[in-house]
Amino acid sequence: WFPTSFMPEFIQHLSKLTIVYWAIEGFIQVLWANCTTRELLPILGILFGIAAVVNAFSVWRFNHGHIFD
Repeated sequence: WFPTSFMPEFIQHLSKLTIVYWAIEGFIQVLWANCTTRELLPILGILFGIAAVVNAFSVWRFNHGHIFD
């Protein structure tokens, strides 16, 4: 793990598009900020949203692609 605050600003913005960023952010909030489940809901929503988009794309790709040819 490398703090995004040490990275250039454009990479800091790009990192927010990754699942790893939000997972680490959730761990930080739980372990160091003592956040409640209610306070974690936005982070959990983003994680589930990213998972839903990736899952939908994977199902679409599997159904329309020639993966095993």
